[in-house]
Amino acid sequence: MTRAPRVEGKLWLPEKHRLKVWELLLFGAPYNVELIRGRDGRYRVHITFTITAPEPVTSSNRGYLGMDTNPDGVALANVNYFGQPEPWPEGFEVPYPKALHKFAGEFQVTVQPNGFLYIKIPELAYSRGYRRTYLIGVLAKVVVDIILQHSRNHFPKPLPDFLPLC
Repeated sequence: MTRAPRVEGKLWLPEKHRLKVWELLLFGAPYNVELIRGRDGRYRVHITFTITAPEPVTSSNRGYLGMDTNPDGVALANVNYFGQPEPWPEGFEVPYPKALHKFAGEFQVTVQPNGFLYIKIPELAYSRGYRRTYLIGVLAKVVVDIILQHSRNHFPKPLPDFLPLC
C-alpha cells in the first residue's frame, strides 16, 4: 500500500463547523480526508468523520412505554417487564398543550385505566403543510412530556438533560 504525499497549508473552515471539527479532532475521532483540485486551480478538502452512536442504556425492570402512530394521533401503552399492560401511576395526568385552544375537541385524550392512552388531534388527519408540521410538533411535545412525567415516577434521581431516542 502506498501512502499519499504529505500536504501542508492553511485550511479554511466555515465558522459554523469550526467548533465541531475541533471537538472531534481533540477527542480522537477517526476521519478521512479527500483533497480535490477544482477546475479553477483551487483545492477543496472533504473531511469525513466516523462517529459511532452511543449504546442506549435501558432497564427493562421498570417496564416500557410503547407508542403507535396513527394518521390522527398516537397511542401509548404502559407495559411492565413481562410486556403486560400496567396501570398508569397514581396522579398521572396528560399535559394539555397551551398552543391548542381554537375550539373544543381539537385535542382529545382517552386514558384507559389498564395502561393504554390515545391522544387524538382530528385536524392532523387532513391538514397539510406548515399546519400539519406544527400539529406533529405539538403532539411530539406532549409525548415527550408524558415520558418525562412517567420517568419521574420510576426514577428516584433526576433525569439527564437529554433523552436518547431509541
